[in-house]
Amino acid sequence: MARAGHRRADFDGMRLGRHGVIGHNVRLLRGVAGGGPGIRASMRRIPIGGRPRSTHGPGHRERPTTEMSEIVFHLIDDPAEDAFWYFAAELCAEQAEAEHPTYVVCANLAHVEGFDDYLWSYRGDRFVPHTADPEDADHAPIFIGCDPEAGGFARVINLTGATIPRAGERERIDEVIPAGDQPRADARDRWRQYKAAGVAVDHNRVDSVRPDDA
Repeated sequence: MARAGHRRADFDGMRLGRHGVIGHNVRLLRGVAGGGPGIRASMRRIPIGGRPRSTHGPGHRERPTTEMSEIVFHLIDDPAEDAFWYFAAELCAEQAEAEHPTYVVCANLAHVEGFDDYLWSYRGDRFVPHTADPEDADHAPIFIGCDPEAGGFARVINLTGATIPRAGERERIDEVIPAGDQPRADARDRWRQYKAAGVAVDHNRVDSVRPDDA
């Protein structure tokens, strides 16, 4: 349950504001092309390396060398309207708490802004430090963007519905798959592509995204 007084987005270009519901529909992985008004001017294509080169310094975290990549497909069967985004937020929280720098790849700029807002208030008892500003990417464990080519992160949470290029160069990729015939068909295609590239692939079926006591 989102805390009162916080804003969040429903990923269809509508908002849940401080004064009540303005829009309801959550169209999973059918992003509004090109982003919306008010999107951060600093959100831009990030160079390989994951962060703008101008921010590299003594504290820059380089991707560790790994011997084996792993990709996990999380199949969301929960019918809740925000199940896809809630589960993605929980993955972010787990990575942040484990202090694993993680890149969350969204389908477009509108989803970047919406998920950025959603993470601030999706649970009143859990804080997820994150940023969608490339200038702040070195100072938060979770970075949200929409460039699947960006490097610099060993771990990726993929919310795009498309294959992550050069997946074997990552330590772990979490693929979040919403319910529906088409998303599952697309996921099977990605599974085959990853397997053909020699990456270890597994799956996790999620019946309910929220804790039993939520």
